Parts: sequence; C-alpha cells; structure tokens
Amino acid sequence: MDFRSRSVRYRRPRGEVPRERDEPDSPAQTPVPGTQPIPGLGRVVGEATFLQLAPTVAYALSDRVSIGVAPTPTLAKIGTMPLAFAAPNDANGDGLPTYPAGLGTRSHWGAGFQVGLFVSGAGPWRFGVSYKSPQWFDDFEFVTTDELGGDRRVTLDFDYPSIVSAGASFVGVDDLTIAVDVRYLDYEDTNGFEAAGFDGTGAVTGLGWRSVVSLGVGAECRATSRLSFRGGYAYNDNPIPAANTFFNVAAPLVVTQVVSAGASVGVTDRVGVDLSFVRGLRNTVSGPFHVPGVGALPVVTSITSEVAANAFDVGLVTRF
Repeated sequence: MDFRSRSVRYRRPRGEVPRERDEPDSPAQTPVPGTQPIPGLGRVVGEATFLQLAPTVAYALSDRVSIGVAPTPTLAKIGTMPLAFAAPNDANGDGLPTYPAGLGTRSHWGAGFQVGLFVSGAGPWRFGVSYKSPQWFDDFEFVTTDELGGDRRVTLDFDYPSIVSAGASFVGVDDLTIAVDVRYLDYEDTNGFEAAGFDGTGAVTGLGWRSVVSLGVGAECRATSRLSFRGGYAYNDNPIPAANTFFNVAAPLVVTQVVSAGASVGVTDRVGVDLSFVRGLRNTVSGPFHVPGVGALPVVTSITSEVAANAFDVGLVTRF
C-alpha cells in the first residue's frame, strides 16, 4: 500500500510576516494544550494485521435453497505511533506533554460469526444474502513508556464492524458469469470507530468513521477447460469525513474505487494456479488540524491524506 499523509500545511495570509514553525521529529510530540506554536505530528506509523478462520457448515434445505453458518475466530495485531488514544504525559516536567509510542504490542484474539442464505432461482439467476457479526476482540494492551522511560500500560477497546451483504449472479451465457453485490459496513456502531475528538485528558476518543455502502460488479469468462479470466470494479463511500482527517493520519483508508483482474490456470486436473491484481485508485482528503483543549485550528492549517494501493496475489489450488 502506498500512502502519504502531509501532517501540516500552513498557508500564510497575505501581509503576514513569515515565522518559523515548530514541527518536531519525535513520533510522540504533539503538545497539549494548543498554547505552543502550531505543532507537526512528526513521524506517524500505523499497522494492522488480521488472520481469520471461517470453518463453515452448509445445509441444503431444498434443491434450490441452502444455508450456511460459520464461527470466525480472528487473530489481530494493531499498532500506532504516536499512541494518541492514550493520555499524554509530562513525566520530564518540561511543560510539553507528549503521547507515548504504541508499536510492538502482542497479537490479540477475537471472534464472531457469519450466516448466509443461497437461492438458485428459476432460469439463469442466483441470489444470496449474508450477515457477518462484529468481530469482538479482547482489549488491546500496549506496554510502552512515559517521557522518562518509566513503564506504562495502555488498553484500547477496538472491534471490527458488522457487514450485511446481498448479491446476485447471471449464468445465462455459456462460459460467462456476471455478478453484482452490495454491502453495508456498520463502522458507526463499532468500538473504536465512534465519534472522533479529545477527552479531558487529551486522549483521542475514536476515529470518527461513518458507516458506508459498497457496490461491486464482476465477471468471469471461461476460455478453455483449464483457463479462466476475471475482472471487477468496486465503489464504496469514504468512511472518513474530511473533518476527521487529522484523527486518521495513521490509518488514512480513504480509497473509494478498486479495480481488479485475475486468472485461473489448471496445471493438471487437480492442481491449479490463481493469479490476481488489485488496484485501489488514488484518493485525497483534507481537513483541519486539531489540538487538545483547543479543537480545530483555523483554516490556514490543514491535514491532507493521499492514498493508493496495489496488491498482487498468487495462489495454489489443490482438489482432492
């Protein structure tokens, strides 16, 4: 993934005398409150890794209707620097409280479930609906330090949102399948994604994401008995309002359009190779700079996040 966040963009009003700005390099240097010169965020790092298993049981209610259910145990690891979800501290007494680092935490377990219904309609149409519950995680624990290197522990309550999906496919043309699906991702009611802002200690209260709808279309063409080609396009609303850009510098997931292409090649009757390429088209969002105890600064100071993503996958398929 290629993403860049320009933490401070200062536009000097006409006639103002230029002045030096303080943009510290420390990953935890965001002063509290905003009585200092306009600060920079310094180096910002964000990471998130998820591993999910979905052992599924399906049952055919009739020749045309099937249901399925699966538990979804999930292993997750998240990290951010600075750890703005913790209260800043001034252990060295210099009057400039700072946020701790939040990298190097252990992985945490979570779980949820998903259920689905598949209907093979009369003729060439197929339909399906599914519900995926929130993935409820243990509180993420960060072992970090204060400004003097003293031990400090911070816990965060973050979950993954529920997803409601519905889709349809058309198979009325030989060797061609066309599909469309729509999804609703409920970020607004998920722990950690609630309204953005600062609490009384200067800690960030949430990312401030809004729930979004995603629409995808795709097609698969079977060229030969061992070669198939696929392509697709998906569009989703931007979950991050411009006003909350500041609170998402470490996770600027503002891509709204994704194109993909792929192929499956049968090496033998039982072994095949899957190839895919996914491109998240570049998108940009800008919003005001926020300071604890002050709020949004004047429009002369802004945060801009610019994001694009690429992924290339190779998979080996074996049929028993």
